[in-house]
Amino acid sequence: MTESEHTLRATPRPAGRAAYVLALAGAAMLALIVSRATGAAREASGEAQTAAGQTPPGVGDLLDRVRGVDPVVCVLVGRSLDTRWGIRRSQIAFGEGAGAFDGAGLLDWVDAAVVDAAQLPALRAGLADADACVRQTAARLAGRLDAPDLSRDLGGELASPNPRTREAALLALGYFERPSGGDDARRALGDDDLGVRKAAAWALGKIERDDAVPALVKVAADADPAMRRVVAWALGNIESASAVPTLTRLLGDGDTGVRVQAANALGRIESSEAIPALIKVLSDDREPLVRKAAANALGRISG
Repeated sequence: MTESEHTLRATPRPAGRAAYVLALAGAAMLALIVSRATGAAREASGEAQTAAGQTPPGVGDLLDRVRGVDPVVCVLVGRSLDTRWGIRRSQIAFGEGAGAFDGAGLLDWVDAAVVDAAQLPALRAGLADADACVRQTAARLAGRLDAPDLSRDLGGELASPNPRTREAALLALGYFERPSGGDDARRALGDDDLGVRKAAAWALGKIERDDAVPALVKVAADADPAMRRVVAWALGNIESASAVPTLTRLLGDGDTGVRVQAANALGRIESSEAIPALIKVLSDDREPLVRKAAANALGRISG
């Protein structure tokens, strides 16, 4: 996972019209990618439309379409997947002719609430792919896999000698959001690779279990500010009052982003214990973004 990817995840999404525009842009980008690929397929086969009774396109087909795309486009595709802004929803904006974008039905995977377990081999291959967008897309889709224990299914990827594969597998556990991924994510907090550690902290935040707080607190003083930012976000997402002392300390961090995330996290936890520290930030911190986050947090705590 790149720092920019984690920064996007650890930063509140824009609201209202801006969020709508971003989601629409993601849908359009994904539609364009699929349109180009399926157009070539039609020319070669004469008809790319999946006929009734035939096996529908697999996850691997969609992963092939995102291989090699620009990183910005990959982020937009990811947002489209995260918000479930697929071809059926995009018909509201594009009209009933939107189906023409995707003759092979690949965009159905964007809307799918559950991915069949039969797609596991393709997803595992995607998590180990050399292309970053393929890995990230596979992780998002793996989070929808119809499986009781994704940690068990991804054991080989979680133990891979390739840190990028381990990172992608941890992202999948985060998107899966089940307690079964907690043990593997906690162990990965001690990984030698920064990207793997950040993915582990993010996954614990997504799983949202109080028993992850002690492990996150231990790594809240990591030497890398990007890791500290993700840890602060994760502690806020878990919303445990036991994290307040650590987050209060992070309000004095040397990195502006860490301080913003710490203030946001304290606002989510809504503990009155954090009020004195947040008031101090309002008067002492020189960064407007930090002061704004502290003010918002105080507003949430006071109700």
